Amino acid sequence: MKQPASRMSWQDVFLSMAIITAGWALAGLAFFVLVVSEESSILVLLTLLPIGLAIGVAQWLVTARRLSASAWWILAYGAGWSAGLWSGFHFGFIVPDPLVMGGAGGLIVGAMQWATFRQHLERAGWWVPLSIAISLAGCWIGTWSGVNAFNHFNFTQPAAYLVGGAACGVVSGFLTGIALRWLVSRPRSSRQSP
Repeated sequence: MKQPASRMSWQDVFLSMAIITAGWALAGLAFFVLVVSEESSILVLLTLLPIGLAIGVAQWLVTARRLSASAWWILAYGAGWSAGLWSGFHFGFIVPDPLVMGGAGGLIVGAMQWATFRQHLERAGWWVPLSIAISLAGCWIGTWSGVNAFNHFNFTQPAAYLVGGAACGVVSGFLTGIALRWLVSRPRSSRQSP
């Protein structure tokens, strides 16, 4: 029997932000390794998989608390974010393209999360477009922050990638928490079919 979603507090929103920020900060540092390696295809794949899994674990920790997402979803979220990150990295010219990365990751992971959310939330259909918008905003602001840290504040490259990843995480984590708070406020009633 599925456990119903419970209310989400503001403390949960900030916990979401902290967890997802940690996942994206790790991603920022790992992206630096990819830039230094001059994009060796094997190294890209070997680096993007754990980055995607780190972000996947962060998102699973947030969704599992309220929506009974099983541990198998870590692999689904991780695979989705690895594919999104690969798309952004592969189709970026000089640096990873934040719009491709955010759009692809948001779409793939949002659709996967929707499969869990629709069983628990009345407004689950909103999750995919929200996930895309959140991911686009996070990736764009993260890239902008990292570039500015490097160009205007003389951060080293690794520090700029860390700043960019953390900024992406703060935005993505906060917006994810706000969106989940809104969605969880209307759980699916037991009368409705999933």
